[in-house]
Amino acid sequence: MATQGKHKVLQGCVVRKRGGRNPRSQAAVQLSVWVDTGCARVGKPFQVTTSPCWAVFGSESMAERIVDREEMARKLREVETWYHVIEVANGIETPGMYDMRPFLDHYRFPESLEGRTVIDVGASNGFFSFHFERLGASRVVATNLASYMDHDYPRWYLDKLRRENSPDELAALDYQQSTGGFEVARDCLGSQVEHLLTPIYSLATATDTRFDFAFCGSVLVHLRDPVAGLEAIRDVLEPGGELTVATSIDMTKPEQSYALFNGKPAEISWWIASPEGLMRMCQMAGFVDVVWLDSFVMASQHGFTDTIGIARMRRE
Repeated sequence: MATQGKHKVLQGCVVRKRGGRNPRSQAAVQLSVWVDTGCARVGKPFQVTTSPCWAVFGSESMAERIVDREEMARKLREVETWYHVIEVANGIETPGMYDMRPFLDHYRFPESLEGRTVIDVGASNGFFSFHFERLGASRVVATNLASYMDHDYPRWYLDKLRRENSPDELAALDYQQSTGGFEVARDCLGSQVEHLLTPIYSLATATDTRFDFAFCGSVLVHLRDPVAGLEAIRDVLEPGGELTVATSIDMTKPEQSYALFNGKPAEISWWIASPEGLMRMCQMAGFVDVVWLDSFVMASQHGFTDTIGIARMRRE
């Protein structure tokens, strides 16, 4: 074992992906409907090779606790659905639907978050949470839903899912779709990011911390009331605290204020706003100095494309 800076460097292995999909439960087949619409990806099996590499992990990383390198691959395989591509070690990546690394510059995050507290609302597998940690944040809290059924579905659709799937099948989705990916990635990275399980609407009752910086990526489109979601984020920001919002956007008439009702329950897709519409939503939620930052087209591993718009604002 060698050391590099404050991290321990372990000789490991290269883990590569192979074709084919993991078998899934019937519930996963029925409920992972967004797999084909770009909101998640069922992970492909990993192949452990004997090629050596040097992997840098935090001092509490899984790599120091596992018996052999196959254990790392086994832990990754346990999660069938990965949203983010995350490099958890040199040569080892999660098989996510979206690789956000090429798009980071569009978000115009601060070069440093040293000494600041950060909340990542709707973090999924945690790509952005771990990025904020690398930027030096003193504390990062990632939020996810405790249960798959906590998604903002219409009530009739929740009833339909309960009728068509057993309690055990639904419970299995809690790990696969809501919490498992983040927990495994955090362990692999040796990260200190905290995991808070709560719906966005309940943020203020779930934590008594008031944060300096908040990020909310690809969440508003999945809310029946995006303004209430923005208000909930504002409630957990310090006065003067900043929020960066990224969400699906309609660029047909960017200078006009509107929101299209997407109305796709299986995709949990409610509203897609124009740039002007998004900024006015943020103002209605009580934010000031709302500015439009950028937009880009993002493609998933399955070929689904989405236009993402980004705005920044602060709590007065």
